[in-house]
Amino acid sequence: MYHVVPDIFVEKRQDGKFLIFSPMMGKVSLVNAEVLISFKSSCQSNFKGSSAEQTSLFLQLGLISNSEIAMPNYTLPPFQPTEVVLFPTNECNARCIYCYGNTGEIEVRNLDFGVAKQSIDFIVSNALIKGAKEFSTGFHGGGEPTYNWELLVNSVMYAKELAKKTGLHSTTSIGTNGILGEKRIEWIIENINMVTLSFDGPEDIQNKNRPLVNGGASFPYVSHTARRLIDAGTDVTIRATITSESVYRLEEIFDYFVSLGIKSMHFEPLSECGRCITTHQTSPEALTFVNNYFPLIQKAKDKGIDFGNSLGQLRGIKSSFCGASGDNFFVTPEGYITSCLEVSLLSDPRSSIFFYGKVNTDKDEMEIDEKKRTLLASRQVYNMPGCNDCYAKWSCAGECPAKAESAGMLFNVEPDYIRCQMQKIMVKKRLEQSVSGG
Repeated sequence: MYHVVPDIFVEKRQDGKFLIFSPMMGKVSLVNAEVLISFKSSCQSNFKGSSAEQTSLFLQLGLISNSEIAMPNYTLPPFQPTEVVLFPTNECNARCIYCYGNTGEIEVRNLDFGVAKQSIDFIVSNALIKGAKEFSTGFHGGGEPTYNWELLVNSVMYAKELAKKTGLHSTTSIGTNGILGEKRIEWIIENINMVTLSFDGPEDIQNKNRPLVNGGASFPYVSHTARRLIDAGTDVTIRATITSESVYRLEEIFDYFVSLGIKSMHFEPLSECGRCITTHQTSPEALTFVNNYFPLIQKAKDKGIDFGNSLGQLRGIKSSFCGASGDNFFVTPEGYITSCLEVSLLSDPRSSIFFYGKVNTDKDEMEIDEKKRTLLASRQVYNMPGCNDCYAKWSCAGECPAKAESAGMLFNVEPDYIRCQMQKIMVKKRLEQSVSGG
């Protein structure tokens, strides 16, 4: 017995052929009208009159299956994370012109080591209970993690100490702006496993987008940090923010990072929030970004570079965009538990959605709001009516929750939303590339 595969998307091209995308089966095909007419007829007869040749073709195209396809249905697991990301501070030594955290304009908050220690204890305990072999401690947030240097060092050393005591493997990661002195660079090389370096490209772009607090140039610091990390063999990924101005220089930015020896890059289009409101920085137009970005995919592949972003990834099926709708365990400078890197302070209106607990050091416990977790977990693409008929739904998975919430559409993204447009254009480009043999 044959079963029709759900969520098949068909689009007629200008040449008269039809692009068929079956995400559930991971199939992309180009067919003529006769194939679609034959398939429709076979469906109506429940495939009873279909020839072996026809059913073989339908199977090959991912239109039918020998067994019923189980649709994604996310079940929220018990709260037992073995990974934590700590936000050491919301203070920063840069004044990026698009900063989502508005650093320098809000009251400074620093994470207490007691909160960090309890959070690490918690994930180690969970790892032992679950029989895991490792635990992970990361550092990120609305400010620069290294600005609370003592907290960073003490937390990493404590994680190492627990790893030695328990026999578990400890991994550490950090997202940094790279404005660092030599001693701190050396410490990171020796003690941090993975580094994500915020770096926007050549000197003029970097200095404009990511100036120092005093307005000075950050490029000399960050380029030096990048070279030191690369020379030391550190696992480093460049994270570049692309604005409506720098989008036309994507290849130049890419080539610059290649010249440094970078092997992993993430180019993300700017989302208009935070300081963008006062500096009037804007996101690239959707088609402009994709058209400038897409040629670099093959160029990166040819050079053996890991190159990507959060747009239009055809890597299987996913029902949620990220762990913000799952079990992310991020601890803010104020000791709250958030599921999103972009929502780090209680004063952020979005905290009412993304904050789902607090680290209580007085009672030595995690205060978890299970109703909040359940609400966040319900943000699955199959629960979002606006995504029902979109061919990008299982790749985009409802887009970034924090950005969608900022746009007032957390649980039902509208088709004209700019991030939605970018996702669809990118997926379409990838599908066309697949059928053209690219």
